[in-house]
Parts: sequence; C-alpha cells; structure tokens
Amino acid sequence: MRDQHKVQSFSDSGVGLHEEEEATVNKLINQLEAVGKQQEPSPLDNPLIFGNFGVAFSSTQQAPKQSGQPAGGGFRSKPGRLLFQTKELCQSIFEPNLATNKVAFALLGCIPGSIGLRGTFAPQGDKQDTVKVDFEPPRLSLPGGICLAVGPTSSVVLATTYLDKRVRLGRGGRGSSFVFTRGGPCESAGMKDIGLARTSVLGYTILLMLAATFCAVSFLLLSSGTLWSKVIAAPPALVGVAILFGLWLNI
Repeated sequence: MRDQHKVQSFSDSGVGLHEEEEATVNKLINQLEAVGKQQEPSPLDNPLIFGNFGVAFSSTQQAPKQSGQPAGGGFRSKPGRLLFQTKELCQSIFEPNLATNKVAFALLGCIPGSIGLRGTFAPQGDKQDTVKVDFEPPRLSLPGGICLAVGPTSSVVLATTYLDKRVRLGRGGRGSSFVFTRGGPCESAGMKDIGLARTSVLGYTILLMLAATFCAVSFLLLSSGTLWSKVIAAPPALVGVAILFGLWLNI
C-alpha cells in the first residue's frame, strides 16, 4: 500500500481486479481485521479516524446481501462507468460528526464533474467502532456552476475494523469490505465543502438553454410529419423535460 494511488488506479478501487485477486485482497483484509480487534483505543476514540481518505478497494465478495457497487452506487455500475469515467473516490470524516463522500468523474471521458454526499454520523452499539451516517440528497456538480440535488436522502452503517496512520478498513452493514488510504488527491478535493454548493445563475441559464434546445429539436422533428421523425423526437423531448423537472426540484 506504499504507492496507494497506483494501486487504486490499477484496480479501479477493486472493480478492475479478477475474482482470484479480489479474494486475495479480502484475505489480507480479514487478517488485518483480526489485528484490529485488539487495537486500543477503539476507532471512534482514536483521532486517526478523522481525515481525508481515498477508496483504494471495495468488494462485495463477502457480502451476499449487497446489490450493486458499495462505493459510488449507480455511477460505479457497468453502465455507469461507460458514461462516467471515475477519476477519484474519496471519503472524509471531520470533527465532530461530519462525513462526506465524493465520486469525481469525466462524463463521456471529457466533461469533468462529481457526485457528492454530505451527512452526519452517530455511534451505533457499544463497541465504539460503528457509526450510522445520515446523508442529505446527493448533489451532481458539472462545469458552468451546475450543482443539482439528484436523489433522495439515504443512510448507511459502517464499522471501522482496523485503523493506523495510513490505512482504515471498513465493513458496511451488509458485509461489504473497504480499504481507505489516507491523503493523496483527496486532500485537495474540497471534501469539507461537499454538499454546500448550489447552482449559480450561469448554471440555471445553461440548463434552461439546453432544455429549450432539446425541446426545439423535438418540435422540429414532430413538425416534419414522417413516422420515423416522430419516433426519434421522443428522446430529446424527454431529456428537455427531465432537465426542466430537475430545475423545478432544485428551486
């Protein structure tokens, strides 16, 4: 884990590993978790719990009840990765009880953007190693001052099973395993401000222009009168309406 960013890039935070390689990493995680059970102080009493971390690895191999990617959700699914090329996966924990997540991506491989989560956490149980995090709606950020809420609130349970100066291991409520590595690009990712930005006037203008363009294209296609043009008029109309609906939800 010395060159943690190279490991993260090579495996795409675990997605790029073969099944045998993933099993090997999980075996090492299990060994470190055994050490973690003997660590003092407990994770929630240890100041090392706070900081900026990159998600170097995540796996559902030992979590049969977990569906989808445990880190990044739909943006990290197979269809999602075709549209959103992942650049960074970050998670930060700040005193006294703030947690933020960020998936930085390149839309279609060229348009930079991110999806961020901001929430507060509270201890769960009596072992001082588990928290429940209640997140606000995720916010999608794109160039031009666009920052939109794009989903519902959510909550997760995460246990810290091993902790040192460089590495934090985590277990999700359904058994997913995580390796978080301290520092790297996530130190300069603006993690403390995740979830605070709102769409600017320029952003609203851009979105309204896009919605108008898609609706105009759909109208022109419908006006041509041919069956084929009427069929292909539906997608731009839906995109235009979706943009307007998203704007309405964020007013």
